[in-house]
Amino acid sequence: MFFVVHLLFFQRSVFKDKRFWLGVILIFVVFSPVIIYNLKLYQTRGHFDLQFSYLFKQDVSEWKSLPGKEQIGSFNNRLVNLIPALYQGMLWPTFILFIAGLLFIIYKLIKKENLKVTAFLLILAIFFYLTFFLLIGPTKRFIVMVVPFILLLVAYLIFYVPKYLRSAIIILLVVIEIFFSYNTLLTHYPKGMVGITYSYLNIESYNYGYNQLNNYLVQLLKDKYPEMTFQTKYQFLEDIKKQSLERAKKQNKKSAAILLIYDNNMYDLATFWLFHRRLVYEGWPIITADDYSKQVKEFWLDQRIKDFYFIKILDNKILLRPDLEQTRAAQILVDQIDSPKPEIIKRPDGREVFAVYHWQ
Repeated sequence: MFFVVHLLFFQRSVFKDKRFWLGVILIFVVFSPVIIYNLKLYQTRGHFDLQFSYLFKQDVSEWKSLPGKEQIGSFNNRLVNLIPALYQGMLWPTFILFIAGLLFIIYKLIKKENLKVTAFLLILAIFFYLTFFLLIGPTKRFIVMVVPFILLLVAYLIFYVPKYLRSAIIILLVVIEIFFSYNTLLTHYPKGMVGITYSYLNIESYNYGYNQLNNYLVQLLKDKYPEMTFQTKYQFLEDIKKQSLERAKKQNKKSAAILLIYDNNMYDLATFWLFHRRLVYEGWPIITADDYSKQVKEFWLDQRIKDFYFIKILDNKILLRPDLEQTRAAQILVDQIDSPKPEIIKRPDGREVFAVYHWQ
């Protein structure tokens, strides 16, 4: 949108150029699958996809709870949280220089000095993004969209700083950025205070130990295929499973009657990567601790299961679910099973993160 506004102010002749309209047509061609999909969805289900149904205020029973939408708060909440969200989304020196850049642009406007078109476009882009955040909420996954434009504004400001001071600012920013990035992304235990010496985004790069757990599962299931599998709801999943089993037999892998059980409190996205993909693409029977406990042991033995492997979380840092959503199913299962001392899975720094219980 801000590019269109820029063209209206500075390059209206573009609207007479056939290449511009060819570009518009190309945009619609590229976007056409989304349009066709939503039209077909409306014909069959009576509503559009999630984003469009939310935009057009459609009442969809399957989407009564939309955490991403519900967390944006009222307009006043968004307005109050906008500046703190911008601050948290970048280094504090960059934020200070961003504010200085805005003040510098305002000063030039007050002095009625001519702004370069690039400066006007940057301010326009930032303005549209900030307005956009007031509509959708300034959450961290959206704030990152405006950061490149803010950095360009900072570069524009630095260009007008005297050369001796410019070099000092650039060196300072590079040094702080290296420390900040290392402290946020590469250390197991960041030094200092969040927002000052490391970013709150360190939760995204925190080494939870899932890679080490995956390595364990790779070795456990190596050269094996499931002797029994669970019946899935959809035929295409059954076809994928069938192809996987046929491929495993051709590779002379050995059948194994293994049931994998995992802690209900495990991070849901991690369960997709660790367990659900193995259930779908390899056919391994996998359930949660809660589902396992709903049946007696004899039931699972009747399913031709011989080896049971239960993965329990040891590190509270992994418990990303809100307290109200956490269950005690894993601990209850540990208290019930008759298993020898579990095998411990550790992070690279030696911190214990998972316990694997095995019984037959």
